[in-house]
Amino acid sequence: MLQVNPVTLERLGRYRHVIWMVDFQTATLSNPPWSPTAPGSWLAYDPQPLASYIRAGGKVWLVGACGYATMKAFNRVGTNALVFSDRDLELVPGRFVYDYPHWRSELTAGGLTDQLQRFGTKYASFPASVIPKQAGSPEDAPPPLRLPDTFWYRTQTRVEYISRANMILESGVSVLDTIYRAPVASSNPGPFPVMTVYRGNECGEVVMTGVDIWGWSRSSCVGLVDGVLQGIWGLHRDPGAPRVASADVRHEPAGRRRR
Repeated sequence: MLQVNPVTLERLGRYRHVIWMVDFQTATLSNPPWSPTAPGSWLAYDPQPLASYIRAGGKVWLVGACGYATMKAFNRVGTNALVFSDRDLELVPGRFVYDYPHWRSELTAGGLTDQLQRFGTKYASFPASVIPKQAGSPEDAPPPLRLPDTFWYRTQTRVEYISRANMILESGVSVLDTIYRAPVASSNPGPFPVMTVYRGNECGEVVMTGVDIWGWSRSSCVGLVDGVLQGIWGLHRDPGAPRVASADVRHEPAGRRRR
C-alpha cells in the first residue's frame, strides 16, 4: 500500500490558492489513491475537502480531467460514457462540476484538440493562442533522459469542454467567463469553451481548465500560468524563489509565501 497523505480541509486551509491537477489517464482509474499499482485521483475518491474549501471562499484552479474524474461515477446507463448532461440528470445540484466550476449544461470529455484560442479581450493577459511544443525550438527541447519523440512533441491533446450553451446568471449578471475555446476533432468541431472562471457569490472563485498545461509549448504554459496566477489571482513572481520547491516550502502557509 502506498503511503498517501490524506487531503483534508485543514490541510487545504493553509493556503489562499490551490491548483489541483488530474491527468486524463489517472481520471479513468477507479482505484483508491493508495493503490500500489494504479492509484486513482483523490478528487474522484473524496472531493468533499476541496468542495468545503471552495464553499469557504478558497480560490481554486482545476486543471486537466477534473470534470471527468468527478463525473464518471454518475454516468447514466445507456448514454455516452464521455458525455454528462443535465438532460440525462447527470449534471445536477450536488455534483462537484455543477456546484463549483458551474459547468451545468453538458460536459464532454475525451476530445482531442491541437490548440486553444483566447475568447474576446477581457483576459488579454493570457496568450492569444496556446500551441503544442515545437520541434526545433530550443525552449521546447526535451530535458536530459527524455526523448524527442511523439509523446513529447504531441500534436493533439485530450480535452474536456462545455458542449452546450451554459449561461450562468446571478441578479441578471453573467458570472461565468470563458477564457479559452478549443476546436475538437469531431463531427461538430466547435470551438467550445474549455477554460472558464466563475466569479459569482455562490462559492469561491474557480478557474476550470479542461486540458493539461504541461503538453503545450513552454511559452504557452508560462502564459497560462501567469494569466491565472498574476492576471486573475493578482500574485507576483518572486525572482529569488527556488525553481524546485523543497518539502518545507511546499507546506509553508500561504501567508508566508509568494510565487
